[in-house]
Amino acid sequence: MMCGAAQAELPVRNFAAPATVIDGDTIRLVAKTRIFRLHGIDAPERDQMCEGTPCGELARDWLVDLIDGDAVRCHVVDGKDRYGRFIAKCYHDARDIGAMMVQAGYARAYLRYSNDYALLEKEAALNNRGLWAGTFGSPADHRAAKVQPAAAPDNCVVKGNISPNSEEKIYHVAGQQHYAKVSINTRKGERCFATERDARAAGWRKARR
Repeated sequence: MMCGAAQAELPVRNFAAPATVIDGDTIRLVAKTRIFRLHGIDAPERDQMCEGTPCGELARDWLVDLIDGDAVRCHVVDGKDRYGRFIAKCYHDARDIGAMMVQAGYARAYLRYSNDYALLEKEAALNNRGLWAGTFGSPADHRAAKVQPAAAPDNCVVKGNISPNSEEKIYHVAGQQHYAKVSINTRKGERCFATERDARAAGWRKARR
């Protein structure tokens, strides 16, 4: 999941700047224009519902109330994930943001990668904090349960993909680096185009490589 090249890109591993919130476990340090995935936690996906409760939005809103616009310090611990986000422990007023999210009941300990917050998750669940007051569905299970995107049809010449981080609309054509790997998920608004001109007219830009 992590790549060694990311380490070479980032000789400095500590960053501090005002932060904006992307979702319950992802933030952007504005001055540095880098996106950080909080180490060791897994917050509900933005579109995730927990028995009718928009738990993904609630997790994001809680994090917004906590840090949005404030100075945050991040320490990169494990390079980049597959979406290009740096895996980091981040701090607000010297407090571990990941720990606070789990302790408040708005994120789970991401046991696949770390046991750092396992006890905090148990504490939050036992005390019905945050999303544990209802049914707190697993973000990982939610992702796995999503309908898998069908393979692009044979006549899909231009593949219109949506970036999971920036939500930017990007199209790929044959011969580009990621063309063969790009799949189309129409539930996300992704689509095929017959020509690049059609893609551009619809507001999509060409992938840089």
